[in-house]
Amino acid sequence: MREHKWRTRYVLVALACVTHAPGCTGGSPFDPEGTDAGGAARDGGVALDGGAHHDAGTTPDAAGPGSRDAGGIDAGLADVGMLPHDAGVDAGGPDQATSPDHGTDLGHGPLDAGTDQGADAGVDQGVDGGPLMSLCAPPTPGVVRFVALGDGGEGNDAQYQVGHAMAERCCELGCDLALYLGDNFYDDGVSSLEDMQFDTKFEMPYAELDIPFYVVLGNHDSGGLGGAGFEFWRGAIQVDYTNVSDKWTMPHEFYAFVREHVTFVGLDTNALMWSHDVAAQRSFVREAIANADTDWVIAFGHHPYISNGKHGDAGLYEGIPGVPIVSGGTVKSFFEQEICGNVDIYFSGHDHNRQWLPMACGTQHVVSGAAAKTTDFRGRLFGGGLRHDGPFNDDSTPGFFWGEIRGDTLIARFYDLHGTLQFETVHVR
Repeated sequence: MREHKWRTRYVLVALACVTHAPGCTGGSPFDPEGTDAGGAARDGGVALDGGAHHDAGTTPDAAGPGSRDAGGIDAGLADVGMLPHDAGVDAGGPDQATSPDHGTDLGHGPLDAGTDQGADAGVDQGVDGGPLMSLCAPPTPGVVRFVALGDGGEGNDAQYQVGHAMAERCCELGCDLALYLGDNFYDDGVSSLEDMQFDTKFEMPYAELDIPFYVVLGNHDSGGLGGAGFEFWRGAIQVDYTNVSDKWTMPHEFYAFVREHVTFVGLDTNALMWSHDVAAQRSFVREAIANADTDWVIAFGHHPYISNGKHGDAGLYEGIPGVPIVSGGTVKSFFEQEICGNVDIYFSGHDHNRQWLPMACGTQHVVSGAAAKTTDFRGRLFGGGLRHDGPFNDDSTPGFFWGEIRGDTLIARFYDLHGTLQFETVHVR
């Protein structure tokens, strides 16, 4: 059992210097010489409206560079058991002898195309035009910055808008990587490496982002009756796409990688739903967590352990207990044996909304499944309120999570599809 405790402070997002607005100083939300208006990103306040069902808030017009991590993926992961089944992946990506060179420093190139640096900076917005690279946030050693989002596989306008907003915020604040949380291709996954959905539902919507996307599978990625998830051969195609794309990174259906002082563990929760290959996944995850010598361990997968969304909590998915393939009973038991209390944070999608949930079973839980659409919380309300009384629950707009880990401190934010800051919290582990 990993020993950790959190100190949580919620921050009023309307404070003038919370995201490097003009006139603010300092290079990142954690810079002690930065936001001196009480240290807006550090010194407290309240979340918008106290929590549930937030409408889009406002964020200061943000300009001025942040910073990004200069470190790279630990090149020895395959040798220390961080990849299952001898997957032949070095530096968190595909084997460099047989695939595009992701490099040992994944994702530190400049953004491919236009962002506006956050606040009407006049830089071209289009995919065909590029920002001034010197204006984008540079790497910072010892710091990990990332976005997390899931259920993006639509290829619709909302997915493109979220992709553009992420590019803007990543250029402004810095991003080293993305956690891509499954249901990557609606409704039935992909059928081959030549499937055009790889372009229309991934490469094109995120063309402005030049960072590695660490991808896991959702039920729709394994097809079967419109997304029931039992055609497991479809998931293997997404693993193989790692050798094709410069951005897509999924060396196995479940895997782990290290970035600076953070170990990330990617889960195949769809396989757990079907009790498929559970022993192998359990053995790998147990070993990866036990061998982690980093300060942080973060897990990410598709299905949530707890959620205020329509799918609900593991073991009670769809409000139907006792039928593991439907209710997620195997997911629940796997988490309680392997994940709860052993990882600091678990990121998931599946429910098409965004939630910062309360601590449960010794782990912080975050749902970020609104990369392309939303579904509301109606139908899973108990006693006139949400099942879990977390500080942020939004089912009104697509959006994404952005986080920065510096030392023992995480600053966590949710942005909407326009790049507007809606929620911010600071955790100290």
